[in-house]
Amino acid sequence: MQLVERHIIKPGHKYYHEADRLCFLAKNLYNCANYIYRQNFFRGVGTNAIEVYHQLKTCPDYQALPAKVAQNVLRLVLKNWISYYQALKAYEITPEKFLGKPKIPRYRGTISLNREDGRYVVGYNHQAISKKFFKKKIAHPSGTNIYLPTKASSIDEIRIVPRTGCYVIEVVYPVEEGSQPAKCKNPQRIAAIDLGLNNLATMTYNVPGLKPVIYDGRAIKSANQYANKKNAQLRSLLPSNQYRSKRLDALWLKRNLKVEYYLHTTSRAIINDLVANQIGVLVIGWNQGFKDSINLGRVSNQKFVSIPHKKLIEQLQYKGSLLGIEVVLTEEAYTSKCSALDNEPIKKHSIYKGKRVHRGLFRTATGKKINADINGSLNIGRLYEQVVGNGHRPHPIEEPVRWAGSPT
Repeated sequence: MQLVERHIIKPGHKYYHEADRLCFLAKNLYNCANYIYRQNFFRGVGTNAIEVYHQLKTCPDYQALPAKVAQNVLRLVLKNWISYYQALKAYEITPEKFLGKPKIPRYRGTISLNREDGRYVVGYNHQAISKKFFKKKIAHPSGTNIYLPTKASSIDEIRIVPRTGCYVIEVVYPVEEGSQPAKCKNPQRIAAIDLGLNNLATMTYNVPGLKPVIYDGRAIKSANQYANKKNAQLRSLLPSNQYRSKRLDALWLKRNLKVEYYLHTTSRAIINDLVANQIGVLVIGWNQGFKDSINLGRVSNQKFVSIPHKKLIEQLQYKGSLLGIEVVLTEEAYTSKCSALDNEPIKKHSIYKGKRVHRGLFRTATGKKINADINGSLNIGRLYEQVVGNGHRPHPIEEPVRWAGSPT
């Protein structure tokens, strides 16, 4: 398992121009190599990776980069073309698994193909990282003026990744799964999460006496609303042929950092709750591709689609893996319509036992009213327990605890 230390390099940072220079060279080299592959593709001729190397090893962009870094860029081009042919082969067999026919790898940069536009990721493997400085706990990509403090005991790779309004220098290091095992975790103690909008995550347990927890999502919703509003204002001031500006980049950088911070604090709070309650399995309701072609209306679409639920799941997966907590994804069809407390089978019915009174409230067959997201979370847990054969019946629900994020 690999984890990443991330260093945000903003335009005022002392390493910004160096990161920009390296990513610019990598983009140029990538496009040169991709040009050869594309032209041979259009002519119906195969491309030999060794021939591409010999054609480009004397070009200025190749020579301006360390040899191992330049070779890594060429390998990425080759990897993208291999992935294209594999996807094309799979598409011919099962086209229903794809949204459309795979397309050949594109050039990196804007649609104008201006050589000054566009940047590409730069990767330094362990051979291109200074061992002398790493002994002092400093990550130094060879041939650069970048020196970053690190806590990693070993490094697999350093990546310089271009992002909107900044560069992210990622120090990739290996970690063993279960290296920080949670004490007294019990695989029979299960938690389930229902993902949403205002309630980013609603978690329930199969353990009597443990209160449900609702993790607030309105901070992310607010950040998205502000960013979309300012984005519309700033774009209206741009010339018709311009799509970006420094103010737009700064706006989305601020939004992205705020959302990422909130997701990390939320996922950490969830994991801490699991550890405190000795939970061994976390079940998350997730329908792959459920946001594609979603039709909730123009306003609701913008609110819901821009919530990065998948990123939250990935954070829970890796943080849970470090502690030995199993994170399982399960389908969530009909979990919001069936009544958990009435033990209603989770499938389509002509008439349902319970009823969703309004967005946040669910009424059971006995007239008991509970939070609608809690009902969905309970059903997600029931779906998992049906698969593993536990057959647990939901216990009476207590008033949920609400988590609204850290005070910072």
